[in-house]
Amino acid sequence: MEINLLSKQLKRIKGLIVLALIDAYDGSILEYFGDEFFNIDLAAAEGANLLSYQRQLMAELDSNDYLEGVLVTMRDQYHIVTPLETNHTLFLYAVLDRTDTNLAFARYEIQQFERNINFYTY
Repeated sequence: MEINLLSKQLKRIKGLIVLALIDAYDGSILEYFGDEFFNIDLAAAEGANLLSYQRQLMAELDSNDYLEGVLVTMRDQYHIVTPLETNHTLFLYAVLDRTDTNLAFARYEIQQFERNINFYTY
């Protein structure tokens, strides 16, 4: 997908602060879009840890199920960690302004974004 199309799709998510593509093993940021002043490095590292713990928990609870995502709610923000369906070594980390975001629409748009991008190239 061309960067302009990517930008247009992500701008449809009202209240989006940052959306990043992150390596699940080491928390390294492969790509990101959004506010350059947000500390995405810290969020990426902690997101990788959170995803690892949640995957361990899911394996212990029910080995036939899988993790679709993790939602962290804060007073002013939503943080959504979404493992990719197409590449399990990567995840999307979205930070949304809680006062401006329609959470259901944002999750839907993030899923559509993930399904329309070829993440095998990373």
